[in-house]
Amino acid sequence: PPSLFAMATTSSCTDSPASPRSAQVSRAKAKDSESSSAPPRAFLVPVEVRPAPQYGQDQKGVFATGRISKGSKVWEWTDLVSKVHHESLEALLAEMSRAEAACYLRQAFVLPDDSEHLCVNPCDAGRFVNHSASPNIDFHGAVRDILPDEEIVMDYGFHGNPGWYQELCAKYGILTESQVAHSVAQD
Repeated sequence: PPSLFAMATTSSCTDSPASPRSAQVSRAKAKDSESSSAPPRAFLVPVEVRPAPQYGQDQKGVFATGRISKGSKVWEWTDLVSKVHHESLEALLAEMSRAEAACYLRQAFVLPDDSEHLCVNPCDAGRFVNHSASPNIDFHGAVRDILPDEEIVMDYGFHGNPGWYQELCAKYGILTESQVAHSVAQD
């Protein structure tokens, strides 16, 4: 992946996100880490996860807590994100409640250059970065200066959108990232 996703080999949230129980444990650990004063792990700039009610009840977003300069690397790919082959997903999702499966899919993504895997991040705060047709970050980092209290947003239109992912998301009543980007563009 591009430079925004520089591989790192640190560990916390050591439970595998491949099982529903460990995903729940990972989410609990992530919630604990999000409440600390340090930026959530994987973010390289001062940010915090907080409520974003404009997206619906109980929705969250990532917000800058300090100035972020254009060109700054914002996030790095860590072991908090794992790849699940699409052929394993049906069985995995069947172990979850419908709401948990929908959340699992909604907070995951498909890379544009790897249509075989779903990238899942149940304990990486990056899962709370929302879509915008006017993004302030991309794969490489901040595309413009970002002010304190501004939400960190990206354009989901670059994400992969393979047929298997579209079918799974439809089954659980959610949109893929590409579909979200397209629906926002239509508004």
